[in-house]
Amino acid sequence: MQGYVQPMPNVQYPPAPQFQQPPQPNFVPQPPPIVQQVVQPQPIQQVPVQPQIVQQPQPIQMQPQNVVIPQPNPMGQPINQGFQQGAPVPPPNPMNQGGMAPPMGANPNKPAYLSQMKFDTIQMQDGSTYKGQILNGTLNGKGQLSSASRQDNYFGDFVNNMRDGKGIYDTPMLIYKGDFAGHQIQGWGQIQYKQDNEYYEGMFSQNQRNGIGIHYFKDGRIYFGDYQNDREQGRGVYEFAGGTYYGGISQGQMTGDGMLISSDGTKKIGNFNQAAPVGQFALIGKDGKITIQTGVLR
Repeated sequence: MQGYVQPMPNVQYPPAPQFQQPPQPNFVPQPPPIVQQVVQPQPIQQVPVQPQIVQQPQPIQMQPQNVVIPQPNPMGQPINQGFQQGAPVPPPNPMNQGGMAPPMGANPNKPAYLSQMKFDTIQMQDGSTYKGQILNGTLNGKGQLSSASRQDNYFGDFVNNMRDGKGIYDTPMLIYKGDFAGHQIQGWGQIQYKQDNEYYEGMFSQNQRNGIGIHYFKDGRIYFGDYQNDREQGRGVYEFAGGTYYGGISQGQMTGDGMLISSDGTKKIGNFNQAAPVGQFALIGKDGKITIQTGVLR
């Protein structure tokens, strides 16, 4: 039969040989030892520092050029040695025989008009007397002006026949010490009232207290605040025996909005008329309790 394959006979193959693994040695490989190299520090070689030679500055020698030192003249005649041609020659010093007077303009800070000032006594047309410095026939500098009755005296600065600068004005009524301008008390000053033994210090304008000032009254009151036209006007503080008032001031009176602290510790806050609260005001007692009251309390 075509395509028929004869079966192969059962052939017995010999068993495959078995190979045995060679015995492993009981050896565990160790990593090679790490060798640490210790680097020894090299000694530092110190290099000697060369000192620096500092050259000292040489003094500059000024050589005078064509300058001749004048020698004393025993004859007291002017010496023209050592001066430029055409320059004025200082005259001989009459107080020092053989010497020389100081050159002109030795004190450049001295005003030229001081050399023209002189001290004199002048009788004024109104009978007053002036003793002091005069410049060009007018009162300029320091001086004293006394009235004909010798009751009013001024000592201080004058500019063009007027009190101007710092001065003291003494009259039978008061003593003023302070600023003047244009023959008037102007600026900051102090007044001692002789008859009342009162004292004021503060600002002035046109012979009146204007601005901020403080006044000590003979009855012990103290006022500090605004002044207008010689009266307490504006805002201020009044201290008196009954307490202290802070607030508006009108014509010397405690009038306006303010606060009155009595000597017993109570406080009144509101509107005042001559130290008396008017309308509604707050009354704060000594214990801090606040009540609203209405009316005038004196």
